[in-house]
Amino acid sequence: MPANQIFTNEQWLAVESDDPLNSFWQQGLFSHFIGKNDIRINYCQFNFSGFEKTLVIVPGRVESYLKYKELAYEFHQQQFNVFIVDHRGQGLSQRLLDDKHKGYVDCFEDYVDDLNSFIDNHVIAATTTANKPYLLAHSMGGAISCRYLQSYPEKIQAAVLSSPMIAINSGKTPHSLANVLVSCLDKVNQIFSNNPWYFIGQGDYTETPFSENHLMQSQLRYQIFTQLYQQIPSLKLGGVTLKWLKAAEQVRIKIFKNMPALSTPLIVLQASEDTIVSNSAQDDFCQQLHQQHSQSCTNGKAAVIDGARHELLFEKDCYRKQALTLVLDWFAKH
Repeated sequence: MPANQIFTNEQWLAVESDDPLNSFWQQGLFSHFIGKNDIRINYCQFNFSGFEKTLVIVPGRVESYLKYKELAYEFHQQQFNVFIVDHRGQGLSQRLLDDKHKGYVDCFEDYVDDLNSFIDNHVIAATTTANKPYLLAHSMGGAISCRYLQSYPEKIQAAVLSSPMIAINSGKTPHSLANVLVSCLDKVNQIFSNNPWYFIGQGDYTETPFSENHLMQSQLRYQIFTQLYQQIPSLKLGGVTLKWLKAAEQVRIKIFKNMPALSTPLIVLQASEDTIVSNSAQDDFCQQLHQQHSQSCTNGKAAVIDGARHELLFEKDCYRKQALTLVLDWFAKH
């Protein structure tokens, strides 16, 4: 950790990080449990005697806990126990289809069930503190966490959703029209094949050059992320299937329908240059949530990081520092 700094930075990460990060990582427990429908769910935990705070990190689509080494280290420095889960069908967890590149899930409630089992049996059960855990979720993990918090509102102390996938960014195509297209194509898929099809334009994993990526502006952190896939090919995940897109729309509807149940104090971190998820859906979410629960989404708005792209937790230092400061301040407030 750079001297007199709360967070790491790209310079430290490039030059001095190997020894402290590896030393920290070797202290972790890496294991798995059996989730719904007998699917293996992998996770990691960094649990330290005397730490009174616990953080659950809920990753986004295509991610693995292996990607979160730097972030886990930083929260360890802030004396948090850290737990991270790999969602079914991605990361080190068991894939759901014979074609392991296809992004697929039967329904998002399966992710929610896995997260609940993880928190009950491997987070709360493993920590000695009586304090409830905090939750930090990214992108798809944000949608999963919304449904988890709606179903189990008393288990988390406070939550932060980073670029949450309340809805997918459908570009110039109206959201309603995109959903009709997905639904129609999914019906055709079911008629002609038992194997889930990719959505139009989606396919197996291919590495995107940094100059063409829409996720982050930190070349170093992007390089570390892509090198993980090169070193551990089993992590690779391609595009989304029609079934996954249909499930994502169903979870969006459930999130808004069950807004009164979302009583855990939370904030949304929004990247102003996000092209992956819908910022307007995040705005609607924050406005409606604040009306229901005034302790959440201060002033009914997301906390916007101007100039940042989707991956706030892996962005350039100037954006990442803003995001992580908001995270720590929110947890300290609760």
